[in-house]
Amino acid sequence: MPGLLYTMGDPAGLGPELLFSADLENISSKHPLLIIGPENILDYHAQNFGRSRFWKRIDNPRSIKDADPGIYLFQPPSIDGQTYIPGRGDSSGGFAAGTSLNLACGLLEKDFAQALVTGPLN
Repeated sequence: MPGLLYTMGDPAGLGPELLFSADLENISSKHPLLIIGPENILDYHAQNFGRSRFWKRIDNPRSIKDADPGIYLFQPPSIDGQTYIPGRGDSSGGFAAGTSLNLACGLLEKDFAQALVTGPLN
């Protein structure tokens, strides 16, 4: 079954942090959930919340269509190497948000996923 998509919005904003308070295990027990955005900000929040990684990184976002239920992460190559500081928005955060949302919309348009939720955008 096609999966669900979540883009973080601005990685320096609330979007990545919201993932740690959402009931993702319940959602992802029935469908694959693909998070699109930078992995380093998730690692930052995982450390702050005392949580381990709950996602599996994938190299091809189109694989979400046939994936088993679970939580997956795709980091667009164009945002590799960027650093984000929570609470400090800048153009790199806007670029990551736009890149992630553009990719997610393309996946929806081609039926690789059935729904999209995005974190707050600045």
